Amino acid sequence: MVLPLVIFVGIVVAVIALILGWLLFTALTTPPPAAGGGGVTAGGGVNATAPANVTGLALASSGVTTLAITFMAASTATSYKAQVRSGSSAVVGTGTFVDQASTTSGTTTTITGLTASTFYDIKIISVNSAGSSSGAILLSSSASPIETQVATSTTVDNGPVALGTAANYVIFAESGVSDAPTSAVTGNVGLYTAAAAYTGFSNFAEFSDNTYWTSSEVTGKMYAKDNAAPTPATLLQAQTDMQAAYTAAAGMTTTSGNTDLGGGTIGGNTLTAGVYTWSTALSITSSITLSGSATDTWVFQIAGTLTVASATSILLTGGAQAKNIVWQASLTVALGTTSVFNGVILCQTNISMAAGASITGKLYAQTAIALTSSTIVSS
Repeated sequence: MVLPLVIFVGIVVAVIALILGWLLFTALTTPPPAAGGGGVTAGGGVNATAPANVTGLALASSGVTTLAITFMAASTATSYKAQVRSGSSAVVGTGTFVDQASTTSGTTTTITGLTASTFYDIKIISVNSAGSSSGAILLSSSASPIETQVATSTTVDNGPVALGTAANYVIFAESGVSDAPTSAVTGNVGLYTAAAAYTGFSNFAEFSDNTYWTSSEVTGKMYAKDNAAPTPATLLQAQTDMQAAYTAAAGMTTTSGNTDLGGGTIGGNTLTAGVYTWSTALSITSSITLSGSATDTWVFQIAGTLTVASATSILLTGGAQAKNIVWQASLTVALGTTSVFNGVILCQTNISMAAGASITGKLYAQTAIALTSSTIVSS
């Protein structure tokens, strides 16, 4: 009985040794898996899906149509080449890729000349010492380039005063936005303070990722300084751009003959394009008309308050557009009951809209904004 037992034990030991040897051989000879998958979502106005090898994808600070891409290095590459093609949706396209400029500045490249609100397929090709493409580096060992889809979605300034990133908001305030329901706001709202300074909005709730708030009265997103990143930094830039726009508007040269029109009280006037200046307050007591083409611009510089009487309208004729009209006021702006307003308001203090007042344009205040059953539509 001893001899068979010894033989059995020997066989078991031999089998275990074979298994361990096979496992060791497999570990030593099997290559590591190729990198890939694992999407990242870039902020700052870019919606993108990229493999894990792409370590940075965002709109560059040099402009809203410039995309900066940071990626992992390829060991055989002497330089890298970006290729781009545009598409009409978030589905990978089938068109021809166009080479962008090569870069030898490491693993960063910048693509310029993109069009806002357009989808793109982006791929990075490594170039070897012979000057030929050596495959896509985004999946290291893969022979097929991987495509990254990018949708630039920032607003481009078209009016007489550059608004920068503030143009992405129909309302922007620094100390508070209040509402006496029910108002209707179409566009995003920005607030460079805590969300507690939003008051009166119906069904006010924070989105699941904590980057913005929503309300049944707002067709758009409501941002606050205490939202999660990247919102605080985005709001800071918008605040800076809003203040710069105010300064730029205040510094424009007055058109000859357009100083202190009506002694600070106007009504029934028809105003052509130009820069108008009042050294005191401006009161609009009855409807006025802005007459001009779709490319004409108006800038109204007001050293004091701007008051618009109830049931008074700012009328547009000849193709004039609200986005081309800027009202810069050093003190408060008050839009009366059921008044109808057009243009971008840049106010150094606070803006109020009485019951039923409406505006096609934007409201920017360096303190607070108060709505009362108001209608705001972005220009």
